[in-house]
Amino acid sequence: MNTSAIFLLLACGTKGTVSIDDTGVSGADTVDAGAGDDTAITDDTTTTDDTSPPADDTATDDTATDDTDDTDDTDDTGYTDTGVVPAADYRLTGGLGLSSESITVVTATCDAAVTVYTPDGGGPLVVLGHGFLRGAVQMEGWAEHYASWGLTVAVPELCHSSLFDTDHEANAADMVDIAEALGGAAIYAGHSAGGLAALLAAGLDDGAVGVMGLDAVDASDLGIEGVGAVSAPVYGVFGESSLCNASNNGITMYAAAADYQGMRVSEADHCDFEFETDWVCTLACTGSNDDFSDGAIRDAILGLTTAGLMELSGLDSASGWWSAGEFYETLTESGAAAPLY
Repeated sequence: MNTSAIFLLLACGTKGTVSIDDTGVSGADTVDAGAGDDTAITDDTTTTDDTSPPADDTATDDTATDDTDDTDDTDDTGYTDTGVVPAADYRLTGGLGLSSESITVVTATCDAAVTVYTPDGGGPLVVLGHGFLRGAVQMEGWAEHYASWGLTVAVPELCHSSLFDTDHEANAADMVDIAEALGGAAIYAGHSAGGLAALLAAGLDDGAVGVMGLDAVDASDLGIEGVGAVSAPVYGVFGESSLCNASNNGITMYAAAADYQGMRVSEADHCDFEFETDWVCTLACTGSNDDFSDGAIRDAILGLTTAGLMELSGLDSASGWWSAGEFYETLTESGAAAPLY
């Protein structure tokens, strides 16, 4: 296969045991993934003096103008007071500390290396898959960010994501095994072909909490044919159409879900959905930035995906980001993002 073909391939992207290295260096404990884990990973007035006394310093009550007058709906921060608590700014790192450890989950198809990012106190589980010919390192930034907001994020090295072993359905089954080994009840998420595996995993797992796709890509119509089995809510954030995301065929796949919400981030290319990306992706898949900087695009993806995951997990509402609200209106009115139906 020639080099150009390999670059374009970047676009596309049962139960066993888990062996956990408690030190992150050596030594392992073995846990039966099938045994089940019973613990959840888890003022205002305006006063005028009506007596009008002879001219003196009290002719006008000092409270005549109240800085908190309800007629002024904008405070010093620029936030318009609508009487609704503003949405969290999920572009920023959350306030929780986190730890990470490397484990091996023995699935039905392979020994999967998995890095688990756990927030202080634990949190709902997300299994986050990388794209075709990519690796867990390309998902590390997302995982750390999501964990800082209270989500436990497991990032596997997908075993069937190479030129010589491409099996999206097997990757999906492995993601389900990983979720079960870590306590189950997972949100399945992924970039590119990892977003396809995430959707298929939710179709295999009756206990799936939801799906979050990052510029997800279908392959051989596996997603569009398998989405009917998905009953969990499905969120998708997509970039501009290109060869590297198979002309946005992932939108059709996700939009066919019974419970779907989608957003497109303007001028986002396929590599913008990796954190961090590298030259292997950017050489073939970098798009143009005429109106929005790379930083603004990253912020939009951070905010939308984090808000969606927080909604799916039950930790917070996505309103304000995915529907009418401060951040949604800023994104849509500026043209930085738009809803996909």
